[in-house]
Amino acid sequence: MSHFPNPAYPIASRKNCSVAFLLKEGCQIEPPVLAGRLFRWEPLQDGTFVGTLRDDSGSLDFEANEKTDFRTEPADLRLGDIVEIVLTRRSEKFVAQSLRRLVPTQVDWAKLQSETANWKRTIVSEAQKALLKKRSRLIQEIRQFFLERDFLEIDAPTLVRFPGQEPHLEPFTTTYQPLNRNPVTLYLQTSPEFSMKKLLAAGFEKIFYLGHSFRHEPISNLHQPEFLMLEWYRAYTDYTALMSDCEELLRQLAKSLYGEGEFPFQNERLDWSLPFQRLTVKQALRKFAGIAYDSVRNPASFARKARSKGYTAVQDTWAWDDIFFEIFLNEIEPQLGKPVPTFLTEYPANMGALAHRMEAQPDFVERFELYVAGIELANAFTELNDPEEQKARFLTDQAARRKAGKEPFPIDPEFLEALQIGMPPAAGIALGVDRLLMILLGQKSIGSIVFGNWR
Repeated sequence: MSHFPNPAYPIASRKNCSVAFLLKEGCQIEPPVLAGRLFRWEPLQDGTFVGTLRDDSGSLDFEANEKTDFRTEPADLRLGDIVEIVLTRRSEKFVAQSLRRLVPTQVDWAKLQSETANWKRTIVSEAQKALLKKRSRLIQEIRQFFLERDFLEIDAPTLVRFPGQEPHLEPFTTTYQPLNRNPVTLYLQTSPEFSMKKLLAAGFEKIFYLGHSFRHEPISNLHQPEFLMLEWYRAYTDYTALMSDCEELLRQLAKSLYGEGEFPFQNERLDWSLPFQRLTVKQALRKFAGIAYDSVRNPASFARKARSKGYTAVQDTWAWDDIFFEIFLNEIEPQLGKPVPTFLTEYPANMGALAHRMEAQPDFVERFELYVAGIELANAFTELNDPEEQKARFLTDQAARRKAGKEPFPIDPEFLEALQIGMPPAAGIALGVDRLLMILLGQKSIGSIVFGNWR
């Protein structure tokens, strides 16, 4: 005969009040019944017990004595048990009229103190719980920011048949086996970009996506294989409109947390109340690396210049952008976004596979990256909508992947079809939400502010 249901796990609680409400205003129903986890339980010499109950709203100290109706033997209660307490207030103390255990803990409570999984740390750490609550509120505020500006939220597909062609990005791959048909290779999307641009062609003019994207890359303080992505697109405008959006969004989030645009991050004092800095790639090379762009326009001359600066590993066979990143990551990026965010603009055309060429300077594209405290936060384009040039750039990216020994992915025919049907002039941006929240919440790693952190 089954021993279930187990009487140690009652079905429900009579809880009618929260800790925070009781301490602030008092409960409307008497007597107040609270439920939560037991974080302290100690016997005193006079036969009384002192305990601390913690629920989702806060913590409360209480006493239990010989008049308490113990539905669970006091000696059987353990730290971590989930309990229900009927309380009365005597002077400045809360005293338990009755106390029963709702759920027994079956783990060593002390070991939870050293756990690295965020959801476990949240059980014992109010600071970790507060971080995740702030994360949730900021995400809601981001969503509300766009809804108030008449953007339509898009639920883009996660599994796609055609990933992007970027030489430096690797997607996760899986296989779907339809009934009585050949297997189909699918990819977890690295970005919802293609899906959203198809909707621009379909007539949607202001759209945003706030959801998860996936990239097969090493875990670090700034990278996790699954991350929260914010992308938004505006039809009939260029990338300068997105700069205005970024300034408004970041200022609003900073003010919601700190009441002003100035706040600390690591060893820096950031100020998002000031106008954001705008700096071209040419200017950044000159200012931070002492390199005149016009003197390194071809890879061979750039390689020689890099070696003269001490980058001895650089070879003449390296691509221009690989040499650029070798210098950029060491000398330029750490200087950007302090104390105000920096828009790095006007990239060489070979570094903007999906960006529109500048009319006045066709060798450059209308692209910017947003940096805060030396951290790349967002990547934006005035979107390329010429199907012939787009196909040519895809083929160039495929060749770059082959040269690097990587698989060249098939080109999305529906995306090219969308451009052939006609995608309006538009600007689009991808922003890493986890990085943004990490900075706002003063953390050193995005792993600190996500629920399911990778270890």
